[in-house]
Amino acid sequence: MPTQTPLPALSEGERLEVREVRELEKETKPPARYTQGGLIAEMDEKELARNQALMARIRAALNDDSRRIILEIKHALLTSEGRTPMLSGLRIYEAVLFRGLRTVEQVRPYLKSRGVAGV
Repeated sequence: MPTQTPLPALSEGERLEVREVRELEKETKPPARYTQGGLIAEMDEKELARNQALMARIRAALNDDSRRIILEIKHALLTSEGRTPMLSGLRIYEAVLFRGLRTVEQVRPYLKSRGVAGV
Protein backbone atom coordinates (compact mmCIF):
# COMPACT_ATOMS: atom_id res chain seq x y z
CA MET A 1 0.00 0.00 0.00
CA PRO A 2 1.44 3.37 -0.93
CA THR A 3 2.25 5.81 1.81
CA GLN A 4 -0.16 8.64 2.32
CA THR A 5 1.02 12.20 2.70
CA PRO A 6 -1.19 15.00 3.92
CA LEU A 7 -2.36 17.59 1.41
CA PRO A 8 -0.52 20.90 1.48
CA ALA A 9 -2.38 24.04 2.47
CA LEU A 10 -4.38 25.29 -0.50
CA SER A 11 -5.82 28.63 -1.44
CA GLU A 12 -9.30 29.03 -2.89
CA GLY A 13 -9.20 28.62 -6.65
CA GLU A 14 -5.71 27.08 -6.65
CA ARG A 15 -5.34 24.25 -9.16
CA LEU A 16 -3.70 20.93 -8.49
CA GLU A 17 -1.86 18.68 -10.91
CA VAL A 18 -3.39 15.20 -11.12
CA ARG A 19 -0.57 12.66 -11.27
CA GLU A 20 -2.47 9.41 -11.16
CA VAL A 21 -6.04 8.10 -11.14
CA ARG A 22 -6.74 4.52 -10.01
CA GLU A 23 -9.91 2.53 -9.70
CA LEU A 24 -9.94 0.22 -6.69
CA GLU A 25 -12.18 -2.79 -6.28
CA LYS A 26 -13.04 -3.24 -2.63
CA GLU A 27 -15.78 -4.88 -0.65
CA THR A 28 -17.13 -3.75 2.65
CA LYS A 29 -17.02 -6.12 5.59
CA PRO A 30 -19.81 -6.52 8.12
CA PRO A 31 -18.99 -5.56 11.69
CA ALA A 32 -17.35 -8.27 13.74
CA ARG A 33 -19.69 -10.60 15.60
CA TYR A 34 -19.87 -10.41 19.35
CA THR A 35 -17.97 -12.89 21.44
CA GLN A 36 -19.86 -14.22 24.45
CA GLY A 37 -17.86 -11.94 26.76
CA GLY A 38 -18.33 -8.95 24.47
CA LEU A 39 -22.07 -9.52 24.31
CA ILE A 40 -22.37 -9.71 28.10
CA ALA A 41 -20.29 -6.53 28.46
CA GLU A 42 -22.52 -4.74 25.93
CA MET A 43 -25.65 -5.99 27.71
CA ASP A 44 -24.28 -4.75 31.03
CA GLU A 45 -23.52 -1.40 29.47
CA LYS A 46 -27.04 -1.12 28.09
CA GLU A 47 -28.64 -2.61 31.21
CA LEU A 48 -30.23 -5.38 29.15
CA ALA A 49 -29.19 -8.03 31.63
CA ARG A 50 -31.32 -6.35 34.29
CA ASN A 51 -34.26 -6.24 31.87
CA GLN A 52 -33.80 -9.93 31.09
CA ALA A 53 -34.08 -10.77 34.79
CA LEU A 54 -37.25 -8.68 34.98
CA MET A 55 -38.65 -10.41 31.91
CA ALA A 56 -38.01 -13.79 33.55
CA ARG A 57 -39.94 -12.62 36.64
CA ILE A 58 -42.80 -11.42 34.44
CA ARG A 59 -42.99 -14.73 32.57
CA ALA A 60 -43.08 -16.62 35.87
CA ALA A 61 -45.87 -14.41 37.29
CA LEU A 62 -48.15 -14.37 34.22
CA ASN A 63 -51.33 -16.42 34.26
CA ASP A 64 -54.59 -16.27 32.32
CA ASP A 65 -56.22 -13.86 34.78
CA SER A 66 -53.29 -11.42 34.84
CA ARG A 67 -53.03 -11.54 31.03
CA ARG A 68 -56.72 -10.63 30.76
CA ILE A 69 -56.32 -7.72 33.19
CA ILE A 70 -53.20 -6.43 31.41
CA LEU A 71 -54.97 -6.50 28.03
CA GLU A 72 -58.01 -4.67 29.45
CA ILE A 73 -55.78 -1.95 30.89
CA LYS A 74 -53.75 -1.61 27.68
CA HIS A 75 -56.95 -1.27 25.62
CA ALA A 76 -58.29 1.36 28.02
CA LEU A 77 -55.11 3.42 27.63
CA LEU A 78 -54.91 3.38 23.82
CA THR A 79 -54.03 6.73 22.27
CA SER A 80 -55.79 8.21 19.25
CA GLU A 81 -53.12 6.48 17.12
CA GLY A 82 -54.19 3.13 18.57
CA ARG A 83 -51.09 2.64 20.70
CA THR A 84 -50.44 2.57 24.41
CA PRO A 85 -48.47 5.57 25.69
CA MET A 86 -44.69 5.41 25.30
CA LEU A 87 -42.97 3.35 28.01
CA SER A 88 -46.27 2.17 29.50
CA GLY A 89 -46.08 -1.50 28.50
CA LEU A 90 -43.50 -2.71 30.99
CA ARG A 91 -44.92 -0.47 33.72
CA ILE A 92 -48.40 -1.99 33.23
CA TYR A 93 -46.93 -5.47 33.74
CA GLU A 94 -45.15 -4.25 36.90
CA ALA A 95 -48.34 -2.69 38.25
CA VAL A 96 -50.49 -5.77 37.72
CA LEU A 97 -48.01 -8.53 38.49
CA PHE A 98 -45.89 -7.03 41.27
CA ARG A 99 -47.99 -4.21 42.77
CA GLY A 100 -51.36 -6.00 42.81
CA LEU A 101 -53.14 -3.23 40.90
CA ARG A 102 -56.14 -4.56 38.96
CA THR A 103 -58.02 -1.66 37.37
CA VAL A 104 -57.28 1.24 35.04
CA GLU A 105 -58.17 3.61 37.89
CA GLN A 106 -55.45 2.01 40.03
CA VAL A 107 -52.85 1.66 37.27
CA ARG A 108 -53.15 5.19 35.79
CA PRO A 109 -51.68 6.99 38.87
CA TYR A 110 -48.97 4.33 39.13
CA LEU A 111 -47.95 4.98 35.51
CA LYS A 112 -47.94 8.76 36.09
CA SER A 113 -45.75 8.30 39.17
CA ARG A 114 -43.30 6.32 37.02
CA GLY A 115 -43.04 9.13 34.44
CA VAL A 116 -45.33 7.70 31.76
CA ALA A 117 -46.89 10.64 29.92
CA GLY A 118 -50.28 10.68 28.26
CA VAL A 119 -52.18 8.36 30.58
